[in-house]
Amino acid sequence: MKKILTSVLLILFSFLIGNSQIDGHNSRVKIFTVNHLGAVSLADKMLVVDSIGNEVKHFTIQDLEKQPDDIYNTDALFTYNRSIDFLTCHLSLNRAPCFMCFTTDNNLFTDFRDKTFIIMDDLILTANDEASIETAGSKLHLGDDIPIKLLAPNINIEEDLIIEDNNVSNRVASKRQLDLVKPSLDTYKGKGITKTDSITGDNLEVVIGGISNSGGSERTTLSPSIPGIQIEGNAIFGYDSMQINNETDSGSTVIINDAVEDVEVILPLTSGRLALQSEIESGGGNPNIVAIMTEFQLYDVSNTNKTLSIQGDFSLTANRIIPPGVTLESGGGVINFAGFKLTGSKTKAIIDPHNILFNLANGGSVDGTWDFNSISANNVGANPDGILYASAGSISASTNLLTITGANFTSSDINDVLFIQGAGAGGETLVTTIASIVSPTTVTLVDNAVVTITNTDVGTGTDNYEAFLAQAYIRNSSDCPMSFNNGIYYTRAVAAEQKSANTPKGLVYGYGTDVVIEGNGAEIRSLPHNYEESYFMSFYEIKRLAVSNLLIIGETLYHDESVGGAHEGVHGFTFLDNVETATFINCESSYFQADGWYGKGDTQFTNIIAGTKAIAGNVDSRLSLGNIDGYGNIQVEETDYIYSTDMLDITTFQWDDNPFYHVTGSGFAGWSGLTFPTYEVIYYDSRGVFIEKSPIQTFYNKIPIRNPNWAQMRLVFKDVTDKELINVRIRPDLLGSHISLFNCNATFNKREGLSNGPSYFLWQGGLIADNGDKEPGFGTNHEDRRGLNMNVTYRDVIFRNNYGGDLSFVGTKNVTLDNIHLERSTRNNWSPQVYEIGISSTARNLKITNSTIEGKSVSLSRNAKVDNLFMNGGRITTEGNAVYIKNSHFHNVIMPTVENEYARMKDAFEHCKFTYDDPAMLLGATNIFRDDTNKLDLNDVEVIFNWQGRSTYLQEKVFTYELSDYYSTSFFAHTLNQTINYGGEIKNFKVYGAKPSLDSRDYSSENFYIPHTNYTNAYFGTSVEFQRGVPRSLTHSNFKVDGWLQFNLNQYENTVTGNEYTHKFNDGYVHINNDYNWTNSGSNLLDTEAKYFNLEFNDFDFDLQVSSSQIGSSNRYMRLKHFGTTRFNRCSFKSVSAKIIDFTNTLIFPATFGAVTIKNPKLDNVIFILRPEDKLLFTYPDANCPAYIDNSTAVEALGIGYYYKDSSNKNKFEITY
Repeated sequence: MKKILTSVLLILFSFLIGNSQIDGHNSRVKIFTVNHLGAVSLADKMLVVDSIGNEVKHFTIQDLEKQPDDIYNTDALFTYNRSIDFLTCHLSLNRAPCFMCFTTDNNLFTDFRDKTFIIMDDLILTANDEASIETAGSKLHLGDDIPIKLLAPNINIEEDLIIEDNNVSNRVASKRQLDLVKPSLDTYKGKGITKTDSITGDNLEVVIGGISNSGGSERTTLSPSIPGIQIEGNAIFGYDSMQINNETDSGSTVIINDAVEDVEVILPLTSGRLALQSEIESGGGNPNIVAIMTEFQLYDVSNTNKTLSIQGDFSLTANRIIPPGVTLESGGGVINFAGFKLTGSKTKAIIDPHNILFNLANGGSVDGTWDFNSISANNVGANPDGILYASAGSISASTNLLTITGANFTSSDINDVLFIQGAGAGGETLVTTIASIVSPTTVTLVDNAVVTITNTDVGTGTDNYEAFLAQAYIRNSSDCPMSFNNGIYYTRAVAAEQKSANTPKGLVYGYGTDVVIEGNGAEIRSLPHNYEESYFMSFYEIKRLAVSNLLIIGETLYHDESVGGAHEGVHGFTFLDNVETATFINCESSYFQADGWYGKGDTQFTNIIAGTKAIAGNVDSRLSLGNIDGYGNIQVEETDYIYSTDMLDITTFQWDDNPFYHVTGSGFAGWSGLTFPTYEVIYYDSRGVFIEKSPIQTFYNKIPIRNPNWAQMRLVFKDVTDKELINVRIRPDLLGSHISLFNCNATFNKREGLSNGPSYFLWQGGLIADNGDKEPGFGTNHEDRRGLNMNVTYRDVIFRNNYGGDLSFVGTKNVTLDNIHLERSTRNNWSPQVYEIGISSTARNLKITNSTIEGKSVSLSRNAKVDNLFMNGGRITTEGNAVYIKNSHFHNVIMPTVENEYARMKDAFEHCKFTYDDPAMLLGATNIFRDDTNKLDLNDVEVIFNWQGRSTYLQEKVFTYELSDYYSTSFFAHTLNQTINYGGEIKNFKVYGAKPSLDSRDYSSENFYIPHTNYTNAYFGTSVEFQRGVPRSLTHSNFKVDGWLQFNLNQYENTVTGNEYTHKFNDGYVHINNDYNWTNSGSNLLDTEAKYFNLEFNDFDFDLQVSSSQIGSSNRYMRLKHFGTTRFNRCSFKSVSAKIIDFTNTLIFPATFGAVTIKNPKLDNVIFILRPEDKLLFTYPDANCPAYIDNSTAVEALGIGYYYKDSSNKNKFEITY
């Protein structure tokens, strides 16, 4: 019969290839054959194939655009279009699960939406292009040595289907089931059935051993000499075959219990059902596959190099060692560790992620070496059954009876861990286990409560620590991916593993392997504890790390750490030594007592080389004069070199497995005492024997330790200014780099969301919030690592409620903040600073773009660049060289500091707007702008008070205010007694709205300091004063003031001595309009103090439109006391009330006031009374020409080329010789 069946199969296969017409349908059969020709990564991909006839034109792998919601999660999806007639393609899926898909007119799963074949690893796909799966002669072929897994219940098959298994290892599927609607022929052929296979149907023939003596129609009875044959229902059978022919009883069943060589099933039925099941994946027909039912079989050395199918549940009774070369298969059984250790010997495993192979619920551990393809939390018995009952638990002191509203306890919960917030000693969280179940809502506990408490938080579930530890150990040993299942896992936290230890302690992943962790949305929650400075989930010595969809939650979610003594607690995700190229996607680390994400490994106090004048702490080596040549000889006569006197050890525990070193300064500021940031290294072995000398190397560069014999070093420096000032380090760089976080969160951690962040770091998307209320830490923090921290980016991240501040960069180089949002804090239980810290930065090369900052302070250091920033409230400070801010809007923002005295390059604002609508924002501030070094460049900048915009309000504000009522010190403030003139420039600068128009107000006597620098196209809607700055000449163009203009210049000379400086104004005006009264007689339109400088106004207007009762007085118009000259060229002087500017009045114009020259003025209600040294010059006849008796007198007084009038006051003459 077997030969006949084989012939039938060959005929069918030939028919598939040779015929393009089957029952009137066009090429209904499609065959994909898959062989091992190299691995192809197909995650989230789709195979699209085009062919004509039997010729494959091409196939492509494309992104998966459509995947039905009811499809199993998978790594690869295959489909094809209806033009295919016959196709053979070669792929290897590297054991990734994949789909067999059917299509009609390119619509997936028309009659197959929830009926999917899933086949592990290599596969063949078969289908047709019809709406229903018409399978006449079609074939699903499973390649050699390929595990089969068909999950296809209730597949509607309208015609014939042949399934052929050529599995040379004699392994078959864990479950196969087909429902036949209109079958005419169905044949199953397989090898190695060992447990229970049931066959149900009418007109059934089962052939054992490949020979049917009785044929398909013979009816006999069961012979006891035929082992393993059992029949249920009405059936007739023969010696090595049986045929069920009971058309009235479709429930007839044959059960094959014992090992057989071959099974063939033929159903010549017109209707009926075939159900064929094999509960295991191995067969007695293969002596290398052993069904394991007992503990002894697990460690039996006779099973060396065999596949062990774990079919029975059993427990370890002692520590056991698995024989070498064993592969474990999940056959439905579970190994219970019962507190013992199971040691692998490069043990492999074939196991589904959802199956349990090991159970460590009652303790135990793994050891030895393992070689799993993957390891899931389920595989080691971890249970995501955690539940938190919020405000639902009540218990009395000194009792162990707990009631939880809304609970539903069953006997399966006995021995689960349980914690009760506030029920422990001193109000601590009580951690205990469930002893028994009283009712669904009441349990007895192993431990009594110490404190009576009601309506408190209670958590319960499995303590998965031993399971997680075993999973981590197997993962590290196997270098394989690992996964968790969706749900809440509870686990203990433990003290951190020391990086020099050989045995892992805690959840530590890596140890020189690549790590892939798929969380599947799992939450891993820490049980309450009192550990000091430990790590929850940490990574060590990893070159490639990928973690996705995983949440880890610390104990402070349900544990009040403020009671029961001080304990710093656990960090969340922790980067130990040398973590490189890591990616986290959709992860979160929250509620930890320390930091959510933590980088460990700052060795700033290692191998210190310092001179006697350096402040360096514990010095490891001083310095000596001389060079060390390429043979290791010290050349003391080469006095332009120095070297570190002592050899420095690079084999201590900090250097374990660390392949790099750096040479750095004592801080991020540089290399004290050295002329150049370069050095050479002399390498020695552990005995101090010279090995080699390096080429010239540069500070902060990462240098590989390429020779395993390098054990000690000396450094050599050249051209040192003072060797006793040198202060440098040789450091292993243990902190990770190239770490990226996508859509990750860090919230409610008690210190910082991220602490000691790594280099080459990206955080894109996510929330960093509510961190730091136990220790005032930042949302994120990047330390300088003595100049090694660099290239950090935050993009599309939201920050808020971080107690110490949102972002901190200490000497970090090359920082980018793009589209970040720093929100105003909302936590009611805080007492933050007046301006909470948004960005605290001494970073070099900081760039902020497209971002929003609400109510926070921002400090900017050297080479900071800001573009398209909106700040609403808070303050911004520049404290380094060359800060450049453009295209930004600052609303109710104070600038308390612009530059420090040590800075050497100018800062700049360009195309920016500063607006103010809330005077309360100005209270308590010493100034609005501060320019300590007069080094601020402003270009196209507007400052608007009483702003009527809607950045923060839904409707326009109607309240207006006088700026000086809220802010009476200065507009711009400068450092007194400056010593260096850096020379900023202000262009296109405008200040509006400082004095709103009101019916009854008085002009304030206040004015505002402005930078001592050059102005071009500047407008001030308020009175201004030049007060502080290094004396120098300044030129201002188109300088306009609606207020008065004052010169104090308190750093200029008090006598006529030293250099002569001139303040020149070209174009512009000083206006006082009539919006207010002006009763302050001490103020003037133009006012100078007794300092030595010159004034020059060209094409300038002076206009006083406030009525004055002091007609004839120069009060409120001019009061000039400076010692230098004053020139008014082509200026206009206007007043609504008549003004006499009497330079002879020494109360207003002291005798030390310098000479005045007024040339071609336009006078409107203003008269000047001159002193002998003063001149009023006209180059054209004007009614205001000075009067002289004759030309000779005028020549003597004014010189030629000007006009005068005679005593008649009517005739005007040009002065000539």
